[in-house]
Parts: sequence; C-alpha cells; structure tokens
Amino acid sequence: MRLCKGDTVAMDEDGGRCVYQVIQFTRGKVILSLVHEANCDARNRDSKNSFKLKRLAANRLRKLGARRVFVDPIGKVRDSNAATNY
Repeated sequence: MRLCKGDTVAMDEDGGRCVYQVIQFTRGKVILSLVHEANCDARNRDSKNSFKLKRLAANRLRKLGARRVFVDPIGKVRDSNAATNY
C-alpha cells in the first residue's frame, strides 16, 4: 500500500471500522488522526488535552488490516474490502 499525506486509511479496531487520515510521516512511523478530528496538531502539543495522535509502524498497520479508503465530499466512505460501504 502506498500512502501520501492526507490519504484516508481504514482499520478494524474495537469491533468496528475506524477511519483515519494520514497527518505526517516520521522515521519509520505513520502519524494518524481520526478523520473527524480537528485542530489535531495544537491539541496534540497541549499537555492539558488528553488527545494524542496515533503513531504506527508499517508492520503494525498490516497487522491491524489497514487499507486505503476514499471519502467523497459528502462523507461517504468507499472501502473495497468492507462488506458494506457507509
């Protein structure tokens, strides 16, 4: 899977599908945020805020079943591996 900044990724977590946006790449890690979160960088830097960005290595993404998905302008997620699209 090839990812770029701003791409959306779906993973199966906590019994359901979670959709993340690629925020940044660092040394061997992909930094992700839930697609519906806003002002992520400032919230992540604020020590009083409990919000944290998700940092995962490529192998961990593979183990979680991560796949690239597409979100259209009205918010419909197109996921080729899911049984149903939302």
